[in-house]
Amino acid sequence: MGIFSLCAYAAVNSRIHYAKSLLLDGNEWRSLSGTDSLPAAMGNLSSTALGESLSCAGGGGAGGDTVFLRDLEHSLHQTLIKNMLSHLRFLSGAPAESLIELVRIYDLMNLKKAVRIEFGGRDRIGRLSVKFYDLGKYSIVSGEKWEEFASGKIGRSLEGTCYGEDYRIGKNALDESGDILRLETLLEKRYFTTLGEKLKKSGGYELLERYMNELTLMQMARLRYHYKLEAPAILPLLMMELSGSFNEKVFSRLMEAGTEEAFFAALSREKGWSGIDCSGMSECVRSLRKEMVRECRKILKTASPMSFRPLLACFILKRQELRDVIAVLQMKRFARGARDVLVTPQTLKGRDQGAN
Repeated sequence: MGIFSLCAYAAVNSRIHYAKSLLLDGNEWRSLSGTDSLPAAMGNLSSTALGESLSCAGGGGAGGDTVFLRDLEHSLHQTLIKNMLSHLRFLSGAPAESLIELVRIYDLMNLKKAVRIEFGGRDRIGRLSVKFYDLGKYSIVSGEKWEEFASGKIGRSLEGTCYGEDYRIGKNALDESGDILRLETLLEKRYFTTLGEKLKKSGGYELLERYMNELTLMQMARLRYHYKLEAPAILPLLMMELSGSFNEKVFSRLMEAGTEEAFFAALSREKGWSGIDCSGMSECVRSLRKEMVRECRKILKTASPMSFRPLLACFILKRQELRDVIAVLQMKRFARGARDVLVTPQTLKGRDQGAN
């Protein structure tokens, strides 16, 4: 590796340490959780590293707290996008390609919003309330085209992109069934398959496998017990090839369960799941996320700075932190005290309280 590459990685490593320092610490989580109202919680957040996103979100407006929290969540993630893309000044080759693809998960979110607007029967007011994430020149389509989706031009906007062919196939299936499930699944598969190809070159593929365990689990259980689909109809919709723990043999055994409770009982007996809380869907997902956060923290402590894995770990930790922050604010809004639904605060060990 040349001197310029070493300098670039040193710069990224310094930025990773800075990004790590911006994560909420144990004291900040305790202070935030201890507030007794939504305004108090917002005031608390304003003094943290997340404060800059509060002013961008604006006030509650005519829609009240619900609209405000939606705007705040959008603002928090938009700031994350901006910060992550700023690392590209110091990256090239496979790491740069991986970072761009990683951030494009927000393009996927934009695309799923657009599909639901186009085919989900949203009224005009509902369409106007949708906000798309801005990835600038790194988006698969220009910002103007995301807005075109709300006007019924989704198909033309995807021509020539990586999603074009999958959209066409999924749209044909939707025309026959009226169900957007297959279309969304094809788009998700395209994104995560592409991301996996990038991470195999830059490092961090094992973290994608962990995430795909969670996503595959949710898809499998919901399609079987919520949508009442049979196993042959579920299998093509899954992304087990990207998962670290699922395969067709495990799938077949789990599909023998007649109820969701029996499904999770069977899952607890599978290899590698003994340490995961399999008492139910929400408990299992939260347990998987805790393991992911612990693994990411371990990477930040032990991984080589000349690796893409710490940057990926920072991204995952920040997204989980934002998910937890919004959950706390929702608790304050509805005066609920279910702190056990959070992930990040519960993974901060005693010796880590006050620092990440």
